[in-house]
Amino acid sequence: TIGQTIAQPFEFLPQDVKLLHAEPQKKPRRKLQIVRITPEGALIGWAIGTPEVNIFVGGGFACTAQANAFRERLVTRGFGAGFHGFRAQLPDKFLTGKRCIIRVEAAEGQGHAEKELQLPRHFPHQQEAFRSESIANEMVFGLSERATCAAKQAIDENPELIFRDWGLGARAVQDRMHMPDFSQLLDHRLGLLNNNTPCARGQACCKNNVLGQSLDHWLPGSGADPDRLQHMLRDCPQKARFFASKLAVKSYAEIIGAAVPKTLAVLRSPAQFAAFEFPKRYVLKPDYESGRAVFLMHNGYDLCNEAATLPIPEISDYVHSYLDKHAGAGFIVEEFLCQQGVAVDAPFIPLDYKFHCFGGKARIVQIADRNIVSRHPLRPRLSWLARDGSPAPAPMRSIPIPMLAQALPGCYDQMLTLADRIATDIDDYIRVDLYATDAGPVLGEITTYCNSGRGFSGFGDFVLSQAWALYA
Repeated sequence: TIGQTIAQPFEFLPQDVKLLHAEPQKKPRRKLQIVRITPEGALIGWAIGTPEVNIFVGGGFACTAQANAFRERLVTRGFGAGFHGFRAQLPDKFLTGKRCIIRVEAAEGQGHAEKELQLPRHFPHQQEAFRSESIANEMVFGLSERATCAAKQAIDENPELIFRDWGLGARAVQDRMHMPDFSQLLDHRLGLLNNNTPCARGQACCKNNVLGQSLDHWLPGSGADPDRLQHMLRDCPQKARFFASKLAVKSYAEIIGAAVPKTLAVLRSPAQFAAFEFPKRYVLKPDYESGRAVFLMHNGYDLCNEAATLPIPEISDYVHSYLDKHAGAGFIVEEFLCQQGVAVDAPFIPLDYKFHCFGGKARIVQIADRNIVSRHPLRPRLSWLARDGSPAPAPMRSIPIPMLAQALPGCYDQMLTLADRIATDIDDYIRVDLYATDAGPVLGEITTYCNSGRGFSGFGDFVLSQAWALYA
């Protein structure tokens, strides 16, 4: 009957179809919550039971925000229909780069939330910041060539603007294109996205993505022709590959007159390793693969490995295993440098100043402190700066390392000059690693495949990709 049909309206449905029933609404554990603050200075959170919230930073009133934005997570947690989110852009005067207490109060009714957060740093140059916004708008709406030139000029005048958004991402969206991330840019340059295509000219002057390919004709003392090297640097379409070899970097440094750590030996076989008499302090590292299999030895202790005692036989076993897996590779034994102002015999790893170069200049400076005392989470370990020493407004790496300021060394201007010289020679993205010693800057290595382009934060990846696009 009709009554029976209405009483059992869903009996015709398959048994595996589940009906959606309204779940009882959960009561929120709190009425307000602060979620996070973005690198641009926008405070994100949610508030239930009030149409707007008042925001205080360090005790001072900052702004009022509407709490009606949709947040899907609130729905999944059973907090109403989800239209309780807020996003408030904090005024520039509060963006000091310091940690402080942020308080959010309900405009109607009771309730508040507090959270200590690291504020992003405000760019104090209002005129340049306004100009960059105008240039970004031009970049998005089609005047990209003129806007690109203006952006590069603004960065030359005020180096910290390298960290700003110049509209290239929005431009790519408008053109229905994908702005490649940093790892894709590096992979493409090395041919990893093109079936490992070697150098278009088939020359033997670069690594050509084959680990251990002979570079003996470029090694120090081999009679390398400086004119030929300069010719290669001027004309080779993929000259950045040449610098995958640390020994080739030493040869290049000899030609341009740059100081490098003294090479004590190049060991290419277990027999050579066994015959070599190691000093009390030395660095041992492979010719290729930056950052791997590196030993920083000080009186029998490996300072790169939590200062663990590491006898020669254990190092020998590791080196032998590495050489077996990488045919043609070699290990470099070089002097252990001393940081500027530090005692010669101190168990201290010199700070590593990494200059990320775009358009023939060092644009971004990364300072890495690898000493054990600096690896404690409450102590500084990594800093990111513009070339003028201005700190980045947000972390560049995805791992949570404190963004604390590092004092620049006395030879910093000389380091910039050397990095710029190398960047001009290569005319491509590179990272120039330098050390500050009492005798001046020393070239450690030239990196063309920085961290494989991976491990950067969203902000860091965008900044590096944008710089690549600006100066390509």
